[in-house]
This record gives sequence, structure tokens and C-alpha cells, in this order.
Amino acid sequence: MYSDEWTSDWTEQASYRGQNANMHMCEACLTAYEATKEAVYLDKAYRLAKNITQDVASKPHQLIWEHYTPDWKADFSFNKGLTKDEYRPYGFIPGHQVEWAKLLMWLDHHRSEPWMLDEARYLFDESWQLAWDKTK
Repeated sequence: MYSDEWTSDWTEQASYRGQNANMHMCEACLTAYEATKEAVYLDKAYRLAKNITQDVASKPHQLIWEHYTPDWKADFSFNKGLTKDEYRPYGFIPGHQVEWAKLLMWLDHHRSEPWMLDEARYLFDESWQLAWDKTK
């Protein structure tokens, strides 16, 4: 798993952990794998996807929380009540659920396991239902 920040002198990791950096690193690893065919990148993408969607999310078929403690437990208090932080908003971000669905489908193309498409379908369908503005 990847942390988002280090202190300004690069001597230690900041305490913040988030799924977003890992989502983008998974995407970068899949791209690197396709460009180089080096299995190390596919292995990293697989570990990130499995950790975030199956382990950190607590169990399969659960939406992926945005913010975590240093030991990767959901931080339900991070930015609670702050509605103007566009980079680290509180809670779940439907678009990130869809991005994980895309990454799982992409990963399944290279290393298929039964849970991948099932989880991708769940994340997409749930985020669609929760985010769609039925009044417009």
C-alpha cells in the first residue's frame, strides 16, 4: 500500500492514508505492465486492487471509503463536516467506486479471478444507484 504524503524533509511518512493514491498507483502499474510486460507491475496492481477492494473495504461488496488511519482502518472522522475540501472530501466518492470497477475489469483482462468482475459490477451498480440524480 502507498501513503499519500511524506514530511517536507522526506524523513517520515505523514499519518494520512487514502485510497486515492493507491487507485492511481494501480492504474499506473497496469499501464507500466502493458508497456513493459514486466510481471512486477501486474503483481503490484493486483495487490493494490485486492487490498483496497477486498481487505481494506472490510469485505467484498462494500463501498470503498476514502480516508484511513496509518494502520489502514477507515477514518470516519477525517474531514467530517468539511464540505469545501475538493481534494479530500468526507466519505465515499461515487466516481472512485466506478474507477475501481474499471481497474478491476482491466486487471481481470490480464489476471482473471472470479471476484474481480463480481466486485467491479457491484461497485459500478451501487455507485450508479447512489449517485444518479433521479430528479434531473
